[in-house]
Amino acid sequence: MSLLKNASYFTIGGILNKVIPFFILPAITHLLTPEEFGIFSMFEVAVVTLLPFILVQQNGAIGVNYYKLNFEQNGQYISSVLIIPFTMFLVSILLILLFSHSISSMLSIPEEWLVFIPTVSFFQSLFLINNTTLIFRKKPIQYLYLEIGRTILFYGGGLIALYFFSNSWKGLGGFMTLAYGVFGLIAFIQLIKFYKLKPRLNAQYLKDGLLYGGPLIIHVFSQSVIDLSDRYFITEMIGVEYAGIYTIAYRFGMINFFLFKFFQQAWNPYVFEILEGNKSKEKKGLVKKLIIIIVGIACLAAIVAIIAPFYVRFFLDSSYQLAISVIPWICSAYAFRSIYGVLSVFLFHKKKTVTLSILTFTNAIINLVLNYYLIGLYGFVGAAIATLITFILSSTILLLLLLKMYGSPLNKLK
Repeated sequence: MSLLKNASYFTIGGILNKVIPFFILPAITHLLTPEEFGIFSMFEVAVVTLLPFILVQQNGAIGVNYYKLNFEQNGQYISSVLIIPFTMFLVSILLILLFSHSISSMLSIPEEWLVFIPTVSFFQSLFLINNTTLIFRKKPIQYLYLEIGRTILFYGGGLIALYFFSNSWKGLGGFMTLAYGVFGLIAFIQLIKFYKLKPRLNAQYLKDGLLYGGPLIIHVFSQSVIDLSDRYFITEMIGVEYAGIYTIAYRFGMINFFLFKFFQQAWNPYVFEILEGNKSKEKKGLVKKLIIIIVGIACLAAIVAIIAPFYVRFFLDSSYQLAISVIPWICSAYAFRSIYGVLSVFLFHKKKTVTLSILTFTNAIINLVLNYYLIGLYGFVGAAIATLITFILSSTILLLLLLKMYGSPLNKLK
């Protein structure tokens, strides 16, 4: 399947998948106060922050090795590395039980809800591993059935719970846990059936998974810090209700990034396949496609920055209107974040995971400092400005690294 055809499936399906929550969002903002939505956003932040420690990027390890192994070997590889998220899930549960009071105070989440954080992260790990195999098997329709089905259960069920039972964030949190749990189990069953997985361990494959994913814990966690720490700072420095308003702005500002992420499901395997081959013509064409994609990202971000504020103004509850001032900053920031994603695949292919980890860790530290000072100066708009500066730095440094590695202009990717 060609890049264009495969990407069109993922992108169109991605649009459908993201349209659902955006249609439901006006109803949610009328049923939840900014404070309640802020607590839910902190629950989401905790889930996403914990995810890299449970997943340990084993979906990436599976993807990088997919074309290097045959069908039976891929099954053995998956069976071996699955032990990693299982183990990390149990460790996370233990740590949360030991430090539940401190974690609850820091995140403004009730103690009884903390155990659901690693649970959701664990089921998301299974879901992502299965989705990686579907991407490399070029099964976009099956992939999208799972993505859209989970979204419908999460937001549809959450909206019903909010409307009929309580105007509390717990309705959304409960259905998020249910949806991720159900579809995580479906993903696990699909892996078992397709690859005929058995409880077997290949020490070499396990070692390879750890060597690939271990350094990337820092990379992915640092990326999560950049993506999510702003809401923690806003909650602590301004108030959880402003974190709720900021999260609304973030969701609109990230529309272009959401679309890129679905395109990336086709882009990454396409790049890996070409770089594994020896066709210089295809590699030359890859550089041209890279330039076109970057221009497309910039244009899409500009369109979203213009249109999204009108949607907020006319459809969302009046208590969330302050979000409009943040959207253009977030759109710009995630245009650079998308460019970073387009470029980073070349380092992943070279297994330069330590380099990526150093880069993202450094940027995470810069982002934390910028958040602290800029939120103090400009309120939650300062958080968006901090994110933009951070992503400009990270994408620029990554481009310079690639130019040093491949030459200019990327020397047809050698």
